Amino acid sequence: MTSYCFKVLVAGDGGVGKTTTLTRYIEGVFNENTQITMGVKVYSKNLSYKDKQILLQLWDLGGQVEFRFMHENYTLGVQGGLFLPPLFF
Repeated sequence: MTSYCFKVLVAGDGGVGKTTTLTRYIEGVFNENTQITMGVKVYSKNLSYKDKQILLQLWDLGGQVEFRFMHENYTLGVQGGLFLPPLFF
């Protein structure tokens, strides 16, 4: 069986729902009362596809301006990215 590990950055402005979206995907629960992410928080999800085992490492980057200076440090070895834009109605 083949195994893969993918590092995926999840970025967007503070308060757009990055942590809420990841918590829903990883844990299957919707929690709208999350705390701000200070720096980064890493979530892991094991998947299987055909005959392959996949580990997704989802790096939730803090979106507040005071944490953006750290983002460059987390880009090493990244295979993908997800950007969550603010939605205005």
